[in-house]
Amino acid sequence: VQAVNEYGGLSQKATAGTATGISLTNVAVSAGPQAVYTLDGRQQQTLQHGLNIVRLADGTVRKVIVK
Repeated sequence: VQAVNEYGGLSQKATAGTATGISLTNVAVSAGPQAVYTLDGRQQQTLQHGLNIVRLADGTVRKVIVK
């Protein structure tokens, strides 16, 4: 991937990547989920297959993928 400026000058070549903001590491939900939400904001009782947004008892929010 290269950027082009208004005069036609090219930047150095770079490799394109995908940024998702989701870490695929194992996240321990040991603090206990206070609330579990789907991507469209609906609250669920338990973790569902796929991507979950989890608010923990200590106030932090995590994105958790369940396979």
